[in-house]
Amino acid sequence: MISIIVPVFNESECIETFVSAITPVLSEINEDYEIIFVNDGSSDETEVKIDQAAKRNHKIKTINFSRNFGKDAAMSAGLKECTGDYAVLIDVDLEHPPVTIKEFHKILQDPEIYQVTGVRQGTSQTLLKGIMRKVFHTFLNKYSSIYFPENATDFCMIKREVIDAINSMDEKERFIRGLLSWHGFKTEYLKFKVGTRSAGVTSFSPSQISAYARKGFISFSTAPLKIWIMVGSFFASLSFLYILYVIFSKLIFGNAVPGFVTLVCMVGFFGGLNLIVLGVIGEYIAELFDEIKSRPLYIKKNSK
Repeated sequence: MISIIVPVFNESECIETFVSAITPVLSEINEDYEIIFVNDGSSDETEVKIDQAAKRNHKIKTINFSRNFGKDAAMSAGLKECTGDYAVLIDVDLEHPPVTIKEFHKILQDPEIYQVTGVRQGTSQTLLKGIMRKVFHTFLNKYSSIYFPENATDFCMIKREVIDAINSMDEKERFIRGLLSWHGFKTEYLKFKVGTRSAGVTSFSPSQISAYARKGFISFSTAPLKIWIMVGSFFASLSFLYILYVIFSKLIFGNAVPGFVTLVCMVGFFGGLNLIVLGVIGEYIAELFDEIKSRPLYIKKNSK
């Protein structure tokens, strides 16, 4: 069986189009299937539209959250409750073309491959988003224990072994894209052309993308802490050399080194540097704080 996991948030206009597009594709694959919509606290008619689709297709299931918990929580809920031998994570807006699932399934017939991840090809994006994505992937691949190509997405198909591995991970700050790279099972990357959005506009703003990148980086790397150790050591060495210069200038030449303005600037600079370092440390402490509270990753209102 193939479990199609579809996180949705205020996507009422896309539900019917998505079901119409993916059903023929799944019918062509010689596998039974289920479509699990995870309604992430939508405030529009998303739940109503899913219920209507479920009446026409008994293989459609719904998980409704009590409020918005985020896409990673929604994908985690779908993986936790799916029953298939394979699971597909896919967006409802058709930017992830359903027809690609047939290629995913074909690749996974190789017993050595456990996951196929989609990589955007020829995607259009703003200059700002392009720069943010480039910087994020460069630093994450270089300074963390995980790797995925620059345009890799969370559009993927995974085997039951990977599903069980992801479900065994208990952290509350979930970064599914990172977990899907961390598990260690052999993964293939398949390029796909991004489809045309069926309706509406993306809900991800640059600030949300930045927050998402921050969560991913902190979840899988301690590099920010180590970098500031090196930065601190560098400036401490410069300060030590400057102190030696002041001492020798006084002892040898009898000159008192002037520098009230320099002193003020240096105090302000290092004060700001200290605040940045404390902020970085605070991000890690905040993640620890969220983990030790042990609150559930999500709360279900109901399942249908």
